[in-house]
Amino acid sequence: MRTYHHIGALPEEHHRHCPQHVREQAMGGDRPHLVEILWDELEGFAPEDPGYGHRQYSVRPYRVTDRCDGTRDENALYILKLYLQHAGLDYSTTHTAAYPDEPPKWESELWEDPSWIQREIEPCPLTRENFHHLLDSLYDMNHHSLVALLKDLERNQQLKFTPLQGAK
Repeated sequence: MRTYHHIGALPEEHHRHCPQHVREQAMGGDRPHLVEILWDELEGFAPEDPGYGHRQYSVRPYRVTDRCDGTRDENALYILKLYLQHAGLDYSTTHTAAYPDEPPKWESELWEDPSWIQREIEPCPLTRENFHHLLDSLYDMNHHSLVALLKDLERNQQLKFTPLQGAK
C-alpha cells in the first residue's frame, strides 16, 4: 500500500520508520514529497514472503538521476517506455528481447494513470544525457541485460533524442 506525505506533514510516528537520510533529502531539496510503501498484498507480497510488512520511504517524484532504493523500478521503466515510444519502439518487445524467458516486468496499469504519473515522475526532456542517467539508474536496479540491449540500440542509431534547447 502506498501513502504520500509532504515532508512537513509527515506524522510524528512515522519519523522512527523513515530513515534520517531520506528525510534530509526531502527537506533539503526541491522534492519535499515522500512515498511510504508498506510491502503487503497490494504491492505483490504474500505474508510468507521475506520483507512482508516492511515499511519503506522514498523521495518523489522520481528523477532519472536517482539511483536504486528498491522502490523506483516502475518509475525508471516508465521513462524508458517514453524513450522507446519516441523512437517508435515498443516497451514489451524490447523487454522480451532482453529477457526472452520472462514476461515484461513492471508494465503497469499505473502507467496510464495521470495522477500516478504526476506524483511519481518528474518530467524530463528525452535527451541523450538524460538517457545515459536513466541507463545508470536501470543498471543500478539490476536490469543489466536490458541496459546492454539499449546501448546496442543507441549504438545502431535506433533511438531518437530530443535536442537540448539551443543545440544545433
